[in-house]
Amino acid sequence: MNPTPKEQPSCPAPGPISAFVGIDWADAKHDICLLLPDEEDGRHMQIENTPEALHDWVLKLIAEFATRGNIYVATEKARGALLYTLMQYPQLTLFPLNSKATGKLRETLRAGGAKNDRWDCRLQAELEVSEVLCLGSVYFSSVGSDFAMAR
Repeated sequence: MNPTPKEQPSCPAPGPISAFVGIDWADAKHDICLLLPDEEDGRHMQIENTPEALHDWVLKLIAEFATRGNIYVATEKARGALLYTLMQYPQLTLFPLNSKATGKLRETLRAGGAKNDRWDCRLQAELEVSEVLCLGSVYFSSVGSDFAMAR
């Protein structure tokens, strides 16, 4: 028997939210979509796939949004240099998404399911918006340590 709504576990409220970010990783560049609670349209940008470019972008993101609330960052990579680099910044709450699941959703929402980096980073950010209360976020005890999934 399925639980009634009262019996279903609820996810904790995340606190104030300043930004939702979706990052579509690529060998040469990263496509980034930034969704803000008080803006209807998302912001799109690209950065080079270098540690320096990523670091500079994260510092700008933190400077602009960290004082307003939580910054949520979604990426399809559950491991790898991008995620481990982002883990250095405690101001970010990370949401590694299952790439097969987002691929299936892309196929469902886009005719033919063709991959489009600009659209994919937006999809990741919107998944984050709709599921932020129930997705697992990444936490870690120190830079360079293994990470665990929190609920």
